Amino acid sequence: MSPLSAALFLVSPVLQLLWLSSATAVAAPPPPSSLSPTAACRTSVYPKLCRAILAPLRFPADPYSFGRYSVKQAMKQARRTSKTLDRLLSPRGTARSRRIGGGAGAVGALEDCRELSRLNAGYLEEVQAELAGGGGSLPSTKADRVRAVMSALVTNQQTCFDG
Repeated sequence: MSPLSAALFLVSPVLQLLWLSSATAVAAPPPPSSLSPTAACRTSVYPKLCRAILAPLRFPADPYSFGRYSVKQAMKQARRTSKTLDRLLSPRGTARSRRIGGGAGAVGALEDCRELSRLNAGYLEEVQAELAGGGGSLPSTKADRVRAVMSALVTNQQTCFDG
């Protein structure tokens, strides 16, 4: 697996999960009882993928807390991806173009991915700030803002995947 594929593989599941469950996890008020992965994924566009990602995880029981938890996990992954790309693109040792197969074009694509990963981390900080004071639910204007930022995250990720 190439370093780019490995770096992108790290952040992909969390961002996809966030996108798939954003309607439930962000805007819905918390239910009175605990929430299973199956229930959390009911409104997902890809419920099987959502359940496959959520099943092994431990997460808060209500959708709002789950949304905050997911954003925190995605932020960690975006930062890790950025750091991995920083190390890969560092000028130490052998020439970058020899360490990265594909020459200058591949280096440029990885630099773009690094910048997109940094942007995603910043976007996730914005989302985290929006969710911080919600108290269990978000007004529709804030929920719309969170969805728009999450859409930008997915677009950035797809741009990076496309090379």
